[in-house]
Amino acid sequence: LGSEDVFSSASGFFAILVHVTNGINILAIIGFTLYGFPKCKRKIKNAIGQLEFTDTCINESGPAHKIVPAWDLERECKHRVWHAFWNSLVVNTCSPEVQERFASLKKRVS
Repeated sequence: LGSEDVFSSASGFFAILVHVTNGINILAIIGFTLYGFPKCKRKIKNAIGQLEFTDTCINESGPAHKIVPAWDLERECKHRVWHAFWNSLVVNTCSPEVQERFASLKKRVS
């Protein structure tokens, strides 16, 4: 690769460069691994102040500028309030047979 004088002086630099790059890589891997756990993901989002919006019609989550403009407010209200009400009512007041029938109907519609 060159003369012995150039190679010997460059080897120390490249050794440090490799170690620094490896350290950054290890930190990135640990960060991405932790971000995969829901509890850690929530803590990181809270720490940096990131909000997540959800569109219940298309089951998509993301930042406000991507999700909010596509919201159909009538359908969102229906999904968030009306469906939750009926789910709770069926689970708390109906027999297991009715609950099973309700669950099968929900699967068929969704």
